[in-house]
Amino acid sequence: EVTELLTQKTLEGAQIVESWVDPAQTVHKLAVLDRLKTALILEERIEELDKAVNRDVNTIRRSGDKLQVARSYYRSIQMMMKRDVYNSDLRIVNPTGQGNEFKVSLNSTSSDLRTFLAQELNMAIEITGPNSEKVKTALVESLTKSGFSVLGQTSNNPPNIIIKGELQFKNLDMPSSNKFVRWQADFHLVNQIDGKEFGSLQRRGR
Repeated sequence: EVTELLTQKTLEGAQIVESWVDPAQTVHKLAVLDRLKTALILEERIEELDKAVNRDVNTIRRSGDKLQVARSYYRSIQMMMKRDVYNSDLRIVNPTGQGNEFKVSLNSTSSDLRTFLAQELNMAIEITGPNSEKVKTALVESLTKSGFSVLGQTSNNPPNIIIKGELQFKNLDMPSSNKFVRWQADFHLVNQIDGKEFGSLQRRGR
């Protein structure tokens, strides 16, 4: 996505100055970029991203909604990654060889996100149905490896997010010596600030 966006934006200033066909009938075209015009295009895009990142940084500092903070962290990191790509190209096309530095660091923001997920964004898991404990254990392990904090049953800390799941299994009567079942798993993510569901996932099979 980053490469595609960058290519589309950069090629706005490109002009085809020569084309030819080789003996294998492959068409070749020579494109020329106006360095000053391309630098202005890149600077414009960088400025837009900087404004968006600053808005998310303000949300991270001021919002009491942990889910909103997490979203702002992830969104700002994605935008900073795009910004780094644009800025690298700006150093190439800019006659001065310089880019536009930004006061917000991608590395430090990524580190802050890991700390936030581990220490401030608490999750609780509620799963019902057959084999619910096995599924819950696997889900806790996966979330923990990804850096999330999952509260145990004895924890006194209130969760920010509750993952609610329901498992269903139905035996299928089929002419076979093997046993077949149809299964379905439904998961819902609930924000404890307002009690609203903000995500869901359903899987089924047999």
